Amino acid sequence: MSNLYHFLKNTLKNIYNRHIYFFLFLLVLTGCASTNKMYIIGEKNTYKYNIGVEYYTIAEEYEKLKNYDKAITYYKKCLEFDVKTKNELIYKIAQNSALNKSWDDAIKYYKILLEQDPDNRIIKKSIAYIYASNDNLLMSIKMYAELYKNDIYDQECVENYIYVLIANKDMNTANIILEEYKINFPDSTKIETLAELINNTNEKNIDLEDTNSENLLN
Repeated sequence: MSNLYHFLKNTLKNIYNRHIYFFLFLLVLTGCASTNKMYIIGEKNTYKYNIGVEYYTIAEEYEKLKNYDKAITYYKKCLEFDVKTKNELIYKIAQNSALNKSWDDAIKYYKILLEQDPDNRIIKKSIAYIYASNDNLLMSIKMYAELYKNDIYDQECVENYIYVLIANKDMNTANIILEEYKINFPDSTKIETLAELINNTNEKNIDLEDTNSENLLN
């Protein structure tokens, strides 16, 4: 009985080990099938990460060259890899979409981020700016009003708020905000320009392109 017991135990153990080895072999084989290359366990993740790094580097270079369309393409490719967090990549896609004047795409991606971080002021400022650039003045004013209420000392944000109010022909509100702006930023070089725009009732178009869009979207 004892010999039979040990025989069965060793037999079952060998069968179990063979199944484990075969299962691991299948995992490696499946993981490498898409590239027609065999990897040891762990090597595939390294290989995948390196590809992601290359895509991200290419995206950054296109962004430096202001080829935002190409930059967006490669930042989107990076979403398939673990080179950056998903939110970091979505932010890059949103930012480059705005710089590429792809306003609808920019708003879509920024809103994805805003849903996860509703109090993020940087994202709200970017969306407000994009709405203004896309001639959606009412939505832009609504967002700038909220931003102004929460922080009246964000100089660049206040200036854009005034610009958008002027573009929407709301001179009364623009004048009120400008008077507060003068108190908070008495040394600003923009005071005279803003006052002239408000007083010039024939002004038809206020273009935020005159501001540094790259800074506003960072």
